[in-house]
Amino acid sequence: MKKLISTLLIGATLLSGVAVFADSTQMQQRRPVTKVAPAGQKEFNVDSIKERIESLVAEGRITREEADEILSRVNEVSYYEEIKNLTPEERTVKIDQLVAEGKITREKADQMIAKIIDGEILNEVKSLTPEQREARLDQLVAEGKITRERANAILVKIKASEALQEVKNLTPEERQARLEELVAEGAITREQADEFLNRGTKTKNR
Repeated sequence: MKKLISTLLIGATLLSGVAVFADSTQMQQRRPVTKVAPAGQKEFNVDSIKERIESLVAEGRITREEADEILSRVNEVSYYEEIKNLTPEERTVKIDQLVAEGKITREKADQMIAKIIDGEILNEVKSLTPEQREARLDQLVAEGKITRERANAILVKIKASEALQEVKNLTPEERQARLEELVAEGAITREQADEFLNRGTKTKNR
């Protein structure tokens, strides 16, 4: 397990840029990432990524199995980036094509679609009042567009974002105290609080 995590960290360093599509927050922390090019250029250069990974295999720094795992994650990002800005109809066609070609599983395809839809819904409802937001999500659940579980997850993300925004302009001492309160209230997780504090420390030290 330690070796696999080390391997994924190599991949993360090698492909630093945009986080890989993840099934969950925990998996997202462990999956490699891939580079995004400047605007107007092709975002992914999978061929050069493959060449670099092959060189790592040749150097004995990673095994073939580990290389394949990294490449699998890279491909997931590539497919996700490819479909996320398509229309729903185009997205369905492309996803079905990827599944038919054996490039992704149907389960992974469904996860990608759900992630894209949830992101679109989050952007739609985040500027609404809490009452309007919950009403809209209830409507989407009733229409069968998302599940209740996914609607709740969207609310949690928005509330966590709002909670963290609240503490941005506090003093370090006030921020620490307020974050502890938010964790105790269940508004944010301990991991989110620690990440926010670490990000602030890094920014201050630049």
